[in-house]
Amino acid sequence: GYNLGLLLYRFNQLTNFHEFTDKSDRDSKLKNFAIIERVLSNIKVNFDSNKARDIINKKRGAIALLLYQIRTKLEKKGISMENLSLKK
Repeated sequence: GYNLGLLLYRFNQLTNFHEFTDKSDRDSKLKNFAIIERVLSNIKVNFDSNKARDIINKKRGAIALLLYQIRTKLEKKGISMENLSLKK
């Protein structure tokens, strides 16, 4: 969740990255994914607790599918790797 939040932040889709926690405990992961769910809803990417669970449990292909969906939606908005923010 933390790395996905960082990615969304760098694509200027997330403004509250300071709320993310870079920890691997269950509560931190759930908090991070709750924030991500709101951001993904704004860009019209279907995301729910089942998808979060699949990613947390490292289900094969779960994160790849989500990243593809995010990329597709961002490209439709005119956002691509070429105009990636270099925020740190």
